[in-house]
Formats: sequence, structure tokens, C-alpha cells
Amino acid sequence: MQSNKEQTKVGYEAAWRLRVEPRFTRSPVRRIKPAHIDECGSPTWSRTGVSASKVIESLGVLMRVLDLAVRT
Repeated sequence: MQSNKEQTKVGYEAAWRLRVEPRFTRSPVRRIKPAHIDECGSPTWSRTGVSASKVIESLGVLMRVLDLAVRT
């Protein structure tokens, strides 16, 4: 059985691989605008059968990546 920490890591990796990376892989960080992120919210990812909690998790992963990019 996986610990909560391991489950969280697996969830974040899946969010990145399945939703964030395919959408933003060719977008330089400096060109990502709030409207691009808004497009990824519920309407876009929900249409593909993604639950609200997974949309929130995916947006959280994206937010952390962008925060890290700004700090470096």
C-alpha cells in the first residue's frame, strides 16, 4: 500500500503527463497568459471526462511549475 506522500506524487505526475504537458509543452513560459490557463479549467478538461478534483489538481501542478519558472 502506498503512503499518502507516494499517492500525491503519483497523482501529480499523472496530472502533468496527461493534462498539463500535452497542453503547454510547446508554450514558452513567457507566452503563457491567464487566458490560456482559463481555457484549461473545467470546460476543456471536463469535456474529456476529467473530474473536477483532477482539474483542480492539474491546475495546481501547472501553478507550481509556473511559480518555479518565475523564481528562477
